[in-house]
Amino acid sequence: MDELTGEPTSPNDAADDETTPADPPKVPVPASEARKGVQQPVELADSPSGIDGEPGAGTLSGFLTYYPFLRLFCAVAHKQFPGSHRPETRVARLREHHPKFYGFCIAMDLLVVLICTVILLTAATVALYKTLS
Repeated sequence: MDELTGEPTSPNDAADDETTPADPPKVPVPASEARKGVQQPVELADSPSGIDGEPGAGTLSGFLTYYPFLRLFCAVAHKQFPGSHRPETRVARLREHHPKFYGFCIAMDLLVVLICTVILLTAATVALYKTLS
């Protein structure tokens, strides 16, 4: 390589040059522009539970992490203490002002998770029984 101009002096120098651009990045083709009859690859979204490739893992995680009453508590906190406070501060203030409401929300969420767990275990038990019988 010529040190003054930076140009390759032989074909081998061009191959070793780090500034030589590689293949251009592939840009996904929008569905509206895709050719008919050509199937585009499907990209799977990450599952919320972190278990890749397992069918139903996201649903199971959704059932066991569904806290409707805690969401209600947070929504009330955001309405009760609007302004420049951070969301954590709003929830903490409502928790200090209304500890019974917070305890009620936590207890009801535990009940919801318990009911969902019982339903899922019952369904799994029935499916296992029918499979083995």
